[in-house]
Amino acid sequence: DMAEAGLFTATNLRIYYASPAEGGFTLTHARYGHGVGMSQRGAQQMANEGKTYRDILAYYYGGATLASYAYTLPEELEQDGGDPSGPAEPQTASARVKGSSVNLRKGPSAASASLATLRSSTILTVSGLSGEWYAVRVDATGQTGYIHSDYVAVTSDAALARGQVNASAVNIRTGPSTGYGSLGKLERGAAVTIRALEDGWYRVRVDATGQAGYIIRNYVTVTSAAATPPPATPAATPAPAATPIPVPVQSAPGASAAPSTATPSPAGDGPVPVSPAPGGATPAPASPAPTASPSAFAAYGQINATRVNFRKGPSTSTASMGKLDRPEALGIYEKQGNWYRVRVEESGLEGYVFGKYVTLHAAGDGDGGAPSATGQGVVNTGLLSLRSEPGSDSALLAAMRIGYTVTVHSISGEWAYVTYNGRQGYCVAKCLIME
Repeated sequence: DMAEAGLFTATNLRIYYASPAEGGFTLTHARYGHGVGMSQRGAQQMANEGKTYRDILAYYYGGATLASYAYTLPEELEQDGGDPSGPAEPQTASARVKGSSVNLRKGPSAASASLATLRSSTILTVSGLSGEWYAVRVDATGQTGYIHSDYVAVTSDAALARGQVNASAVNIRTGPSTGYGSLGKLERGAAVTIRALEDGWYRVRVDATGQAGYIIRNYVTVTSAAATPPPATPAATPAPAATPIPVPVQSAPGASAAPSTATPSPAGDGPVPVSPAPGGATPAPASPAPTASPSAFAAYGQINATRVNFRKGPSTSTASMGKLDRPEALGIYEKQGNWYRVRVEESGLEGYVFGKYVTLHAAGDGDGGAPSATGQGVVNTGLLSLRSEPGSDSALLAAMRIGYTVTVHSISGEWAYVTYNGRQGYCVAKCLIME
């Protein structure tokens, strides 16, 4: 009635109401918005009028200044200690073989002769890069040679080579894919220290700023690299070949068995002869690492990020035993604060992983098959993003409206792994009401 009476005449204001006051009423006329910070519509209009982002920010945030800061995420892409502006000296890095039956070659080429065939998780020392090939030493045998980067996972953070950016406005990203967020742009000539080659991307540290991230290999020219394998370790003195030494084999209760004769195979993959101990005694065979019973685990899970530290204790102050990449499978013993005490299923190593980098699932879900459901969740916010990875900078798969139901497979930290309309992805867990 008051609007029709002409008491509210401003057409750009859409909210009007009256509240009782002494001797009459207080009339309020306003527009939508909280009145704090930047208005989306206002910023849009200023942009339409030709204002720059600096003009818009100066209007809404008077007295603020713009600055750039380098940062790294906790438990990821850590920098070495010391002066970040200085170039790193070439170092050696720890690594392991990815995949089975991987060739160790004499030279950095698929046409080069194969020196040995290595099994999955064989431990390596990497000294440098030659194109797409790592120069390596096999720790167990001392053999040296080259392995293609696709079959090597570098598990420590060392300077393997130095390079320069060879183009302008090159993105440095948080991961080895254009699907990862950009940390900024580098100009031609920027010097970088190369830490690894992953899926065609160099993992680098920018010498000038210490910023760590990933750059497409084609945009970096390598200026120095130790392209030869590290020195071979001294070979152990072999046992006399003419007389294989019996190795006792434990028999089942009540049964007897003759001792077997262990003879090494040419590839070094077979049984290893045992050298006599002083005094002529034959030492007992080394005991394998204990295998945890599945019943010992409280849960199962997998790594949901790359370059995640695997530590000796539940703290960033404890030593890192290497890096884990998605989707490394884990058996989980317990949670201690924000950390999980785990066993890496492939290697059998035990240690601690920061909780936000572990996605939990029920026993039996770690075989790569479809995830099993753990419950139903209802979206309780206006629009909820379904993303390809557990991060707000990952690809958007769908937008889920309030009241929609999803199948929840697991919850890890702030993110839930769900299925929505046949699509699997990640959404913010606190925006779901579990049924």
